[in-house]
Amino acid sequence: MKKNLLSAVACFAAAWLFASPAQAQEWADPTISYPGYGGEIYLTWPSNYKVEIIDDDAAGYVYQESTGTTFECLYYYWDLYASGNYMTFNIRKSNIIEGDTYVITLAASAYSITCDSVEIESRDLDYTWTYGASEPEPTEPEVVAYTSTYNDGTVKYVFEVGYPYINDGSYAILTRDGVEVDQIVLYDNENITIDWDLYAYVIEVAIPAEDIEANGNYVLTVPKDAYYAIDYDAAYNLIDVETVDLICEFTVGTDSLNVVAAGEVATDVYTVAGVCVLRNATKAQIQALPQGIYIINGKKIAIPK
Repeated sequence: MKKNLLSAVACFAAAWLFASPAQAQEWADPTISYPGYGGEIYLTWPSNYKVEIIDDDAAGYVYQESTGTTFECLYYYWDLYASGNYMTFNIRKSNIIEGDTYVITLAASAYSITCDSVEIESRDLDYTWTYGASEPEPTEPEVVAYTSTYNDGTVKYVFEVGYPYINDGSYAILTRDGVEVDQIVLYDNENITIDWDLYAYVIEVAIPAEDIEANGNYVLTVPKDAYYAIDYDAAYNLIDVETVDLICEFTVGTDSLNVVAAGEVATDVYTVAGVCVLRNATKAQIQALPQGIYIINGKKIAIPK
């Protein structure tokens, strides 16, 4: 029995000594690419690698050789992002130029990396990359989509595609009957509010009262270079969205009441909520309505003070 026990111990020891050690996980350099939408440069590891940003204050950097500009990509603002086996550095689409060379850096302490679920040691990322003709053809960019409304001196642009940000030094242009009335400062100004919630992204512009004292047909335009917009693609990657001029047309004053001209058949008047406030109203009765927006002959009409 003693002999059998010694034999078993010897076999166990041999098995332990000669067993294949767990295969060490090794670092792999990522490939660098620009898919063509938004302004995100991708660093992509093999599919069995996973990367994650672990420092909430992490900042990556992209140096553009042609301009000598260094772009700071902050994790806090989603300009630095990691998911699955890739990491992105967002420097805006206009800064990515074919044939230009970029140096991409990130400290090892900012992220973690695993291979087949086994953590491996992070390295300082320091890669030089040239955006060349071999890159994939850019996809069609997303374009801002919105609706506009006017009510009592305030214009609202409600975004259906795009999260808007106002650029420094920007302004909106107000015209009356085709003639410029004012340039309304937008950036860091009481005239504008940006309201974000889960369902809508709204730029709200308050028009100075003195700008709309005269009757007429008005147009308020926020030029496309007055703001920029971002959104998320199907993979929830942050991308730039092509901007457009934001336009709202509205009418102020009794000129708008020509829809009920003298001698014309009287008409019903509704609030914008669809409540009838006057039936078979004459032009004089319509002009006497409290200030506001009404539906008359199927059109939104502004009644002044």
